[in-house]
Amino acid sequence: MRVAFVIYEDFQVLDLTGPHEVFGHAGGYDLRVVGPAAGPVRSSGGLPVHAAHGVADLPPDDVDTLVVAGGRGVDAARADAALVGWIEDAARHARRVTSVCSGAFLLGAAGLLHGRRVTTHWAREEQLRREHPEAAVDCDPIFVRDGRLWTSAGATAGSDLALALVEDDRGRNAAHAGFGTGETLRRVFHRRLGVPPADYRNRFRGTREHA
Repeated sequence: MRVAFVIYEDFQVLDLTGPHEVFGHAGGYDLRVVGPAAGPVRSSGGLPVHAAHGVADLPPDDVDTLVVAGGRGVDAARADAALVGWIEDAARHARRVTSVCSGAFLLGAAGLLHGRRVTTHWAREEQLRREHPEAAVDCDPIFVRDGRLWTSAGATAGSDLALALVEDDRGRNAAHAGFGTGETLRRVFHRRLGVPPADYRNRFRGTREHA
């Protein structure tokens, strides 16, 4: 399954790396980073990220899941007709269309929010309501699913969204992690450190209080 991540100048790098890591660790996904053009794309923090593909060279009908990053550059990106047009075309063919944080504004520019329940970062809630009255904006959940359209709130919520997408593909036992029970944790902790968790906590509590 091909997952295409859309980025642009001044995108939020966590909107890309969080979901990308989730899909990468899950395995079985063909991950593609798409920019307005192939090559380095500067994130809002200044970190350049290499877009292996530009919108002119990745067929929009070859995308299973579309993930659109947010960031302070989203307003300028909405004026890029080629980028918005590619998102619109890709969304027409994709099984799922998603956005992280303010990436919802690019979905709106592509005409994809009409009649949909969506979310975005709380700081841009009123802007999204004002600019897209055709959408039902709800910024209480960390992500919202409305049919094949999925949107998420802040940057870290993008990872939660990606975990939900993997669960949608593979079932709950696939994003499942941890020790399962407290007893399993206690046994592993004792085996690795030589003391049970309660003893470890009591031993080092005084150290923290007097540091």
